[in-house]
Parts: sequence; C-alpha cells; structure tokens
Amino acid sequence: GFTLNLGVIHLKRGDMDRARELIGESLAQFAAVKNSERQLFALLNLAHLDREQGAVDGAAALYDAVISLAQRIGQDDVEIGAMAGAALVLRAAGRTAEAADRAAAASARCAARDDWFQGRELVEALELLAWCDAGRAADALDRYERSMPQAEAADLYGAAWLAAEVVPHVASADASFAQMTLWRYARLAGDHGYTAVAARCADAARRRTPGGTSVA
Repeated sequence: GFTLNLGVIHLKRGDMDRARELIGESLAQFAAVKNSERQLFALLNLAHLDREQGAVDGAAALYDAVISLAQRIGQDDVEIGAMAGAALVLRAAGRTAEAADRAAAASARCAARDDWFQGRELVEALELLAWCDAGRAADALDRYERSMPQAEAADLYGAAWLAAEVVPHVASADASFAQMTLWRYARLAGDHGYTAVAARCADAARRRTPGGTSVA
C-alpha cells in the first residue's frame, strides 16, 4: 500500500506524471497478488487522475471498471464515488444525458445517508452544479454553506476540491462569501501541499469582474 499512498500524495500535490507512475505500479502489484480491494483503490485514483487532466474517455472507462469491481466486492462508497466521478467527466464533455443518468444513480444511493464518506464531495458537487444550472445559485450556496463543515472535517483535500468546483458558480448569490471561501481554501490547501487545488481556488478568487461577480 505504500506505493499507492505515495502516488495519491503526488496526485494531491499536482505532480500527475509521478502520481500516474506510482499508482500504475501499485495496480500491477495488487493485480499480481489478486488483492481486489487494493486494485479497486488504485483504479479509482487513476480515474480521478484522468478526470483532473481532462482525459474524458480514459476517466470514463476507468470509472466503469471501478463501478464493476466495487459492485463485485461490495464496496458501496467507492461505487457511489465512481458513479459521481463518471458523471462529472461526462458533464464536462457535454455528454449531458449520460451524465444525468450517472448523477441520478449516485444521488439516489446517497438519499438516505447523512454521513460524509470519501467520494461524497463528488456527489455534492454534481447536485450543487445542477442547481446552479437551473438558476438556483442562492439555494446551492445555502446548501454548500451547510455542508462545508462536514466536508472539511472528513477530508481537507476533498473540501478544497469541492470549493474549487462549486463556489465560483454560486458567487452570483454572494460574491464576498465566494471570494473569502476560495482564498481560505487556497491558503489551507497550500499549507498542506495540495498545490493544484490551491491554485484552482486562488485562480477562481482572482477572476472577478469590476462589478464584483465571478466570471467562472
């Protein structure tokens, strides 16, 4: 597991080439010893890596592999997170019908849960972005504010990623809160070495019009 953990650290720091090398190496090791659970986590992180780099087809295929393996070995949280990850990739690629199907499946699985598991931030992002698309930025902002402490308590990296993904889209409802939140996560993520997501938050905080609203 050391190689996989090191690969994930590099992923969070934004060193994608080294992350891919280490996670790929760990996947081969786990496959050789037929450790399905560890293979699952390696595949999931490779899918996240492809998603972060905009490799739509690769990420979608990896998420499908994760979903299939997670179902087989009973890893519900991972399955839900992979559904949401696939939906985010498809959404970004403009494949809206496919994205909506995956998003609906992930949301349905979370409907009766109030815990914050790893991958929940992906589901939350999908739902909040859908509200923004529907002109409900104020509602999305209110829900984001309520979920933010739970997300941060569970995983700072996931909370910072959620801020970078969602907060620019709710800035029309409260520009000051959006900018303050983005700068806060840029600082916190940077302090923990999460370089790429810190830069995303800082860049979003800087992208302001003279009128004070986000242009993201």
